[in-house]
Formats: sequence, C-alpha cells, structure tokens
Amino acid sequence: MERVMSATEARVHFGELLKAVAEGDSVIVERAGQQLAVVVPLSDYEWLRARNRWDGFGERMRKHREYIEAEYAAGRMRDFDFEDAIRRGREERDEQLLQNALPGR
Repeated sequence: MERVMSATEARVHFGELLKAVAEGDSVIVERAGQQLAVVVPLSDYEWLRARNRWDGFGERMRKHREYIEAEYAAGRMRDFDFEDAIRRGREERDEQLLQNALPGR
C-alpha cells in the first residue's frame, strides 16, 4: 500500500512509518503540500539498485508529473480514473517482476 504523510507527521510517527515500510508499504513524504521523498522497503530499494533502475528515475518522474499537470490543466484528464491507472500499473509491474524472476522468459 502507498501512503502519503507530511514531514512533521513522519518525524513525530517515525517508528510507525518504519513499521509500515518494513511491512511492505511505501510512504510519500511531503512538505507544504509538495511531495519531496518516498520511503520504500529495503528489498525494493535493493532490487532497483541491483538492476540500475535508479538511473534517471528522478528525471523520468519529473517529466511524467509535468505531463500529467499539463494534461490536467488543458482539461484532458478531468475524467481520468486514477484507481484504474494504479491497478493497471500494478499489474504491469507484477508482470515485469514475474518475467524477471523466471528464467527463460
């Protein structure tokens, strides 16, 4: 599960944040309404690092956010189903993980 919390909330409830992340959650930390960081389980971080998936990740996310903001501002995302997009993204991720985990695929 993905959660969002303020930097203050993360500081005050750091033990709970660590417990949630240890149980597999990802936590986005924001300050003044701006998302600044994400805390992910160590296994996810190690998996990404091992595959050099961090290379350019921040830049890709910035460009993606700019694209979404522009589409929304232009009125082309008013009826966007975020829950469906999240579901489809998770299905794609799970398929990629499965393909990477199974030899010969």
